[in-house]
Amino acid sequence: MKAAKAGDPVILHGRVAGSKDAFVENVAAFTLVDEAEIKPATSKGLADTAADIATESKCVIQFVNKAGKPFPVDLTFKAGLKPGTEVFVVGTVLSALGADAAVVNATGIHIPKSSLPVGFFLETAPDAVKDLSDAKKAGGFKVGDTVTFRGRIGGSTEPFIAGRAMFTLMGSGLKDCSQNPGDNCTKPWDYCCETKKDILAHSATIRVVDDKGQPMKTDFKGRRGLRELTPVVVIGKVAFAEGQALVLNATGMFVEVE
Repeated sequence: MKAAKAGDPVILHGRVAGSKDAFVENVAAFTLVDEAEIKPATSKGLADTAADIATESKCVIQFVNKAGKPFPVDLTFKAGLKPGTEVFVVGTVLSALGADAAVVNATGIHIPKSSLPVGFFLETAPDAVKDLSDAKKAGGFKVGDTVTFRGRIGGSTEPFIAGRAMFTLMGSGLKDCSQNPGDNCTKPWDYCCETKKDILAHSATIRVVDDKGQPMKTDFKGRRGLRELTPVVVIGKVAFAEGQALVLNATGMFVEVE
């Protein structure tokens, strides 16, 4: 929001402020905050107030009628909205960030069926990171082991699983098609120049699971700019390791900037 100006179209990702004043009473509006601003609840209830959050880390999302006036509807617990809910917002900036928080007139919102854990995306890279190809070559994985891998999203035409918090991670031991001189492959992340056996030897399935051990019903693609061939560092626990097949239940991820 620091760069947004009045009239700009925006697509935002954040969470409803984790506070009792997150929603405007009897008005279709709520405070959206950067995920880093979500605090855990205390024994007394919700931990923070929206007013205490820095203006650059929040904005007001409102739904307006044709006259530009907010609808007189309290959004609290409507369509699953509550403090801490993960939300994607499409809209137009009404007023830019200044002494007060920016205001966005929403034209649509998306609330995932499942929200990734707060703090899942890491702000700094973990230490002692191994490339996935090197780690798989060394082997010795056991279910329950905590591991940290670096790799790129790829390995097939569709490395992301639509509607699920899952994707395939590839180690640097194999080159994607864009790294082969003269290769004009339109989907270089599918590693079509490599055999299925080699792809399996250098890949792992990454997923985020719920309390029942099932992949969460939400998408990874697009979050934090994630797309095919994005380099990431993943922390998690080994859920399955048999032969060259490896499945990791991720607990954290750092998205690298190229």
